[in-house]
Amino acid sequence: MKRSSLVAAFVLVAIAACSNSPYPKSDDGIKVRYIALPEWPKTLDPGVSYSALDHAVIANVYDTLLEYHYLNRPFELIPGLAQAVPDAQPLGGGRFAYRFRLRPGMRFQKDPCFAPGAGPADREIEAADFAFELMRIADPVVISPVVATFSKIVGFDEFAGRLAEKRKSDPSFAQLRIDRQYADAGGIEGVVVRGRYELEIVLREAYPQLLYWFAMPFTAPVPWEAIAYYDGRRGRPFFKEHPIASGPFRLARYDQHSRIVLERNPNWYGALHPEWRAPGATYPTSGEPGDADRGLLPPEYVGRPLPFLDRIDFRIDKEDIASFNKFLQGYYDASGIIQESFDRAVQNGGLSPAMAARGMALAKSVEPAIFYIGFNMKDPVVGSAGGVRARKLRQAMSLAIDAVEFLRVFNNGRDVPAQSPIPP
Repeated sequence: MKRSSLVAAFVLVAIAACSNSPYPKSDDGIKVRYIALPEWPKTLDPGVSYSALDHAVIANVYDTLLEYHYLNRPFELIPGLAQAVPDAQPLGGGRFAYRFRLRPGMRFQKDPCFAPGAGPADREIEAADFAFELMRIADPVVISPVVATFSKIVGFDEFAGRLAEKRKSDPSFAQLRIDRQYADAGGIEGVVVRGRYELEIVLREAYPQLLYWFAMPFTAPVPWEAIAYYDGRRGRPFFKEHPIASGPFRLARYDQHSRIVLERNPNWYGALHPEWRAPGATYPTSGEPGDADRGLLPPEYVGRPLPFLDRIDFRIDKEDIASFNKFLQGYYDASGIIQESFDRAVQNGGLSPAMAARGMALAKSVEPAIFYIGFNMKDPVVGSAGGVRARKLRQAMSLAIDAVEFLRVFNNGRDVPAQSPIPP
């Protein structure tokens, strides 16, 4: 699907210079990104979240062992919390292992969960924190959507079975602290913690795609203290509403169904150790051909420590028209283009002069998403109940629809006609 979106370039400068700024003067002098979300994130638990909307928040809070190079295409893995991208090591019997070496000196954000009753504290990130999160994914109570993927790890399913059986046969076991439950259940055989800074993952069979999963928040380090502390009791929120992580930002405000605010995390490894010049904590110095011409490698940013923002302010705005109008008024820094205003914003495939005069830029990207017209397969006329005649009718209707014209009229020509179930 081809989608266009408007980006308000220099919007922070423009707003700060206006007397009718929609935001308080306290925001002047700091770099804030204002973003509209069409609905409230379902969860901020990295082991459970599996939606782009959730990840808009989670990806800024949680760091992972591996990351993607910001500009290179096709996508290229780079080290994150790990010192390097590991190679698969054959072990015999069809098994393979990946060994991650952590950067010493990385810390979780400060939070009361690390020292209940004593105020905010922190601690170092260790290999055991990644092992703990993998056990959470296997835990049947967590209901992680990626269990099948990680079942390729030796002993993954067996650990889940032992854990469930112990909870069923011994009610007192289920009352133990979560890390003790996992320890008593024996852990996952193929997740081996070798000291404080080394983690080995053993697979039953070759699965090179596993590395890409370690660039997703599912496998981000989670401290057991946070799971034990944020249990929804005694006025404390649940962990899914109060993430404790190690990323460049931390949760500063969580107004249910209204607003989420992230602020810089001073404990982020990129802030604590800028001398490392770690790939995941530095703006790229190179990219694809043409990136410099597109303004993606500005000299003032190349090689600089990340992040550039001080705060990210998410507001829930469910109505597209209202959200777009607020963007035009300076409330948000970016917006998709609603159908009602497309001709006003885009002309001849580019940004309209009126929008350009307001300091806006048009960003275009192709997303691997599919929209389709479906049939009720239980319908006696067009469904499977109609037999061969119904199948021929569906084929005829498919041939009769002019996809190009349909997209031009209803989607402003922003989409690419699909030729197969695989996105173009």
